[in-house]
Amino acid sequence: MSGEERLPPDAPEGCAQTDFGEFLYYDAEGKGKKGRALTATFPYSNRAYAQVFPSQNQECLLQGPERVFERVGGKQTRLCDD
Repeated sequence: MSGEERLPPDAPEGCAQTDFGEFLYYDAEGKGKKGRALTATFPYSNRAYAQVFPSQNQECLLQGPERVFERVGGKQTRLCDD
C-alpha cells in the first residue's frame, strides 16, 4: 500500500494512550514469574513503547509515562481519552 492509499490517523498528533498489561517470563532459575508492563501507544505515528515494572500501582502509573516520554525526546502534553 502506498502512502497515498492509507487512511488518516484518528488521533491528533502528540496524543498518547497508556495501559498496563501482564506477561509471563522465566527467571534465571527457570521459574515462571508474572511481570507487568505499562505500554504507551502513539496512534498518530503507530509507535509504542513499554516500561516493565514489578507491580501495577500508582507510582508505576506515574513513572512509566515519564520514562517513555523521556525516551521519545520530550514530555507529552496530553493523554488521549480513547
